[in-house]
Amino acid sequence: MPPRLGTASRRRAFSGDPAADRPVVSIPIVAIDLETTGGSPVTSRIVEIAAVRYEEGREVACLVELVDPLVPIPPDATAIHGITDGMVAGRLRLDEVLPDVWKFIDGAVLLAHHAPFDAGFLAYELSKGRAAAPGNPILDSCRLPRRVFHGLPSYSLSSLSAQFGIGRDQEHRAGDDARACHAVFQRCLDRLREETPDLRWNQLLASHGQPLRFEDFHGPWPRLPELKALRRALRYSRPLRIVYASSGGFESERWITPLAIGQYRGAVQVEAFCHAVRERRTFRLDRMLEVDARAVR
Repeated sequence: MPPRLGTASRRRAFSGDPAADRPVVSIPIVAIDLETTGGSPVTSRIVEIAAVRYEEGREVACLVELVDPLVPIPPDATAIHGITDGMVAGRLRLDEVLPDVWKFIDGAVLLAHHAPFDAGFLAYELSKGRAAAPGNPILDSCRLPRRVFHGLPSYSLSSLSAQFGIGRDQEHRAGDDARACHAVFQRCLDRLREETPDLRWNQLLASHGQPLRFEDFHGPWPRLPELKALRRALRYSRPLRIVYASSGGFESERWITPLAIGQYRGAVQVEAFCHAVRERRTFRLDRMLEVDARAVR
């Protein structure tokens, strides 16, 4: 078995992107995959995370962790990945796992299938902690085969695995999906090397397109007194009064206790306990018509 996190390996760290003329074979790749409670990082949670590190095409280390999402896992999500509430109860929280993930991916190009999904979840978690986003470029093992293998009936990971004869042990579990993602990537590299044996980073990007970035999912934080009041309420675990407009335009006054503040695709999201319905809800800052900082209870 390849060594797990913490085992020494021959890492060639770089700052930012690899050099344009760097051979692709010399670039460390970390394939990542997440299993979640749903499709949106704002309203869903991560329940499993996998990162598998490759150097010169060989797996050298892996990190696979079940994560306690602190919320029930919906039955339709369990039906996909098979992860139950009992399997994650008592596991580490995501904020306890992520520091090891950031260390694990240091100096590597990241790879994911439908990369905006996985990168979006991780970017949202970064924004909640107001942490600096890692600079790793992120490649997509769904986008690349669309440009290298034209006309396939489907570019889902399951379909590509079957098309390329990639064996699977636990489909829709993070570790297996991360390894399948890298195997698809390798098939693409093999095809590209038929014409360019000594494939370089800039030549790979000519086929893939520009890589994704964690920072693509959020911009500068707005400097608003409302946001300052919400952060103060979050820091001291205090409720405050807001007037909120729903997506349908309905306005309501309510008391909320902020639990987390993050940013996703340019919108500031406030996860809070809503005292009106006595449930955890998510509110967009741009739909808060009033945030009464004086009314903090």
